[in-house]
Amino acid sequence: MNNSTEWVVRRLRGSPGTLAAVSAALWALVGRPVTLEDLQWSRRLLGDEGPLMLLNALRATGALQCTPPLIRPPALASVLAAWAGEAPQPNLAVTLPSWISPSVSELPTTRDVLARLIAAATTEVLICTPYVDREGIGLLIEPLRAATGRGVQVTVATHHLDDPHSPNARAVQALRAEAPATVGVHLPSLRHTVDGVSEPLLVHAKLVIVDSRAALIGSANLTRAGLMGNVEVGMVVHGLAAEQALLVWRMVVAKASRSTR
Repeated sequence: MNNSTEWVVRRLRGSPGTLAAVSAALWALVGRPVTLEDLQWSRRLLGDEGPLMLLNALRATGALQCTPPLIRPPALASVLAAWAGEAPQPNLAVTLPSWISPSVSELPTTRDVLARLIAAATTEVLICTPYVDREGIGLLIEPLRAATGRGVQVTVATHHLDDPHSPNARAVQALRAEAPATVGVHLPSLRHTVDGVSEPLLVHAKLVIVDSRAALIGSANLTRAGLMGNVEVGMVVHGLAAEQALLVWRMVVAKASRSTR
């Protein structure tokens, strides 16, 4: 938690009535551009510093995103639950082409969920994906750039980083151009033996782990198709499940990788 978020949480948890009033007021702002002026009502609930601290907390937690800044329903629901001290529940993340269903816009998208997770990172973002391209990285470049700017370590583990002309290598290079501290971890092609027959082993897992406390586990690669065009489904898990996902990450990286900068 950053300082603004801690400040807001202390005041909300100290008064259930204040928490309820702030929550209701924020839900009324969903889908509208939000500026400091739109949060002036919080002054009577949180004090003179309330509007600015609330605005900064919404930005830091990823509830306020895009240009112009909008409050997204799935992100707000998760943030309010965390501020209330409730145990986080698994969250759905989907990629669906818009022509499949007119209700797609009501579902939490893979892109938005990833942006929110990255925006809330305080120490590290670990990404494991077999495929990544510049367009996919471009869709997340703002939260990734902001994360590295505040000292978060971003690491991308993927195949084909030994080929500078591969889409994966070009994507990691593009990310490094925006966030030079990014680390790329090369996952070479492996082979294993099954019943005496040598077979290729592909690291096919798609994981994004944030601060060892939350992880998106799903089917989407960090490609434009994975974030915008395919049919993809994932879940955000917390606590023990996120720690177990981190264990998988560490085993894969330890056994099958080398780092590049």
